Amino acid sequence: MAIVWGDTEEVQRAVKESFQANLEKILKEKGRIKVDDLFNLIKHDNNLLTDYQRILLGIEDLKSTGKIFLDDENFIQLAKVTVFEEGELKEKNVCDIEHREEDIKEKKEIIRKYSEINPYA
Repeated sequence: MAIVWGDTEEVQRAVKESFQANLEKILKEKGRIKVDDLFNLIKHDNNLLTDYQRILLGIEDLKSTGKIFLDDENFIQLAKVTVFEEGELKEKNVCDIEHREEDIKEKKEIIRKYSEINPYA
């Protein structure tokens, strides 16, 4: 899999995160898209086989983590969950919830580090 995602763990992580962000942006704009149309949007002419493998592996990874849904007609769409927020039920994308949780964790870490530096604040 090193050929598909990159040589080092850092490169692999960056490529996977970039793919996820691109797919999320496309799905937010279009709502849903066929796998073949996604390939035409993301491909590069110099390494089509690698791009196709990366797209298929990326879709499978996101599907297995519950971030996207792939139906029988090969349409991809963002997975949604219903949450109770501000006194009402709302449908939210799983990716948006995950981004919010990551942002909260990052802010908590910043507060923790600042309190270590300046305990009187």
